Parts: sequence; structure tokens; C-alpha cells
Amino acid sequence: VVANRPDIQQAYFQVMSYGYLEKQNIASFLPSLNLTGSYGYAAKPLSNLVTSANAYWNYGLFATQYVFDYQTRWSIYKRSKYQYEQAIMNYRDTVLNAYKEVDSALIAFQHDDLAMQSVYKQTMHNRDLSQLAQAQYRSGLADYSGYMTAKLTQLQSNNNLTNQRLVVVQDVIQVYKTLGLGIYPSA
Repeated sequence: VVANRPDIQQAYFQVMSYGYLEKQNIASFLPSLNLTGSYGYAAKPLSNLVTSANAYWNYGLFATQYVFDYQTRWSIYKRSKYQYEQAIMNYRDTVLNAYKEVDSALIAFQHDDLAMQSVYKQTMHNRDLSQLAQAQYRSGLADYSGYMTAKLTQLQSNNNLTNQRLVVVQDVIQVYKTLGLGIYPSA
């Protein structure tokens, strides 16, 4: 699921891109032969391909080109190799960072869920106390201020429970986002 994250996909495609570039630069060390033709007929350069004078100048100069360009081709190849290795390290860091973000989001969710359960228990306790204070007030065993204090405490704990539920919902949303299941704006 984490592999669907846009940052991981981007890092993966960057690794693939630099890998192909490295292979292309390896291929630049090998000689190439261009054959041309048009509509199924051999072109004129093909007829001159095997003449002895043409062969020496074309292939001789072509072969020496690789000798003289070797350092340039080697440095281009080394650069592409280092870019490929850097892309691999970037991919590893991106994947590790993604798992770290998912782990942090899950830990935050677990922590806030436990806190919500605690607030829920406290809310139920305050509700019971409020009902008890109401029964005492109706029977004349308690005064009105004690009943209203218990009722206010119950309302405050209901508010705390609602706020804690909101935090847990936000944590669930964060878990979805870190798993790559959320909606990401196009950059």
C-alpha cells in the first residue's frame, strides 16, 4: 500500500530513468553502424559501404574517434553511474521516510484512541454522577447548585469527548494520507 505514495513512485521512476541512462552511456563505448534505406531499396551510402578506400577512412577514423573520446565518454558514464547510485539512495531514504511517517501516524492514532477511551470512561462516570445529583435534587437531599455543578461537569466531559473523537478522526485521516490512500494535490 505504501508503494502507491506519489513520492515513492517518483523516486522509483527516477531510479529507472538513471538506470537506463547508465546503460545508454555504457552502450556509447561500443561502435555503431547506421544502415539506411528508403521504401525497401538500398540507399546509395550502402553501396559505398564495402569499397576499400571508403572502408579505411570511415572505419579507421571511426575507430580512432573512440580512442580520442574515451575520457569524455568515461566521465559521462561515471557521472551517470553516480547519478544512478544517488537515485537508489534517494529511493531508500524515501521508502524509509514513508515507513517512519506511517509508523508515527499509527502510534499517534493508538495514543489518541487510548486517550479517547479514557475520556469516554470519565464521561460515563460524570453522566452517572449527574443523574445521581439530579435524583438527589428531586428528592430534596441536595441543593440546586450541586445539581448544576454536576450537570456542568457532565457537559464539559461531553465536550472533551467530542474533541477527542475529532482528534482520533484526524489521526485516521493522517494514517490514510501516509499510506498513500489520500488525495494529493498535483504539484
